[in-house]
Amino acid sequence: TTPAAVSGAGAGAYTVIGAGANVRSGPGMGYDVVTEVSGGETLTSTGEVRGRWVKVTVPGGSEGWISSKLLREAR
Repeated sequence: TTPAAVSGAGAGAYTVIGAGANVRSGPGMGYDVVTEVSGGETLTSTGEVRGRWVKVTVPGGSEGWISSKLLREAR
């Protein structure tokens, strides 16, 4: 299930759940992987959402897209 905090995603901080995830160049599985993030890492949303994909800024400053199924609101 999609975490409620991400279903209405806006700008904010999110934690990667699970072992890790790919961050992609666009909002979908067909886009290239630009980086990988580890489970437990905190990402900042840019506020842009396309379907179930959230645009994020990763540690180091680069941006990419990650599935909202792999995120929960950071505490």
